[in-house]
Amino acid sequence: MKNNKAPHYLKNLINSDQDFVTIVENLIANDTQEQAQLDKKDYQTAIISACIGTGGLDLFKKVVADAIKEKVLSVVEIREIVYQSQAYTGLANTYAFVRELSKYLGKNEIKVPKTSEDQDPLSAEVRLAKGQEIQKTLFGTLPKIDEKDPAAVLQKLIRANCYGDFYSRPGLSLRLRELSAFSILVAMGDTKEQLKAHIRANYVAGNEYLDLIKVITAIVPFVGYVKAVNALGVLSLVKQDESVKPVVESKASLPSTKKEATPSKKEEKEATAKTEVKPTEKVRTPVSQNQRNQSKKKH
Repeated sequence: MKNNKAPHYLKNLINSDQDFVTIVENLIANDTQEQAQLDKKDYQTAIISACIGTGGLDLFKKVVADAIKEKVLSVVEIREIVYQSQAYTGLANTYAFVRELSKYLGKNEIKVPKTSEDQDPLSAEVRLAKGQEIQKTLFGTLPKIDEKDPAAVLQKLIRANCYGDFYSRPGLSLRLRELSAFSILVAMGDTKEQLKAHIRANYVAGNEYLDLIKVITAIVPFVGYVKAVNALGVLSLVKQDESVKPVVESKASLPSTKKEATPSKKEEKEATAKTEVKPTEKVRTPVSQNQRNQSKKKH
């Protein structure tokens, strides 16, 4: 058995459940992490989101404490992951996570930088407009809202609240917002239709098919095999669509939709391929029939 760094949040179970700790630590540190090979920021985003999606408050507190100490995710990014989960899991679930994060930050005297959205509430028109812009970016052409339809109120709420209030906030990239949404939906279970939509949205935001397989693999210990296998089944139905292009800078004018400065994995591979030096090939000069005949006469 390899001895990768195991998460410390299982250590309080060592005295009572040593066998359980050994098995789970190996699953997390040596099996899933090693197989997934996720970027640290992506990994922490995924497991924090998975804890929220499953309602695992006790483990969330320990995972967040680790993330803050390691400084891979900023405090603002962690806060945005928690805030955004409200749109997917609802206040009955999110309330406890917001409260515990605030308690931890206060206890450790960690200040969260203020943003313009913290101070100035958005008007109804701005919320709807921002939400529509982000939805168009992620999902393409949007169905027109029929004001006469009683169900239209829900469509407007999703647009204005989920995307206008939360996704438009600065502090977390669009790519990580979609990775978090995907992780939460996997963790919640029974979200097939929503997963389909957000798998495509992840492709647009810059997360590729293989990235999402890695996310599912990484969060297996936190969500269980049933939800992980179901998510893989949905992912297999929505494989990477070559017609889907990642968000370009011109479409990402809003602070929260702007891509991270670092290039995506795909961009890095393409750049490497372009600059890769290929072995020199020998050039064969064509030989005419007369030259062949003269060569035969000499021999």
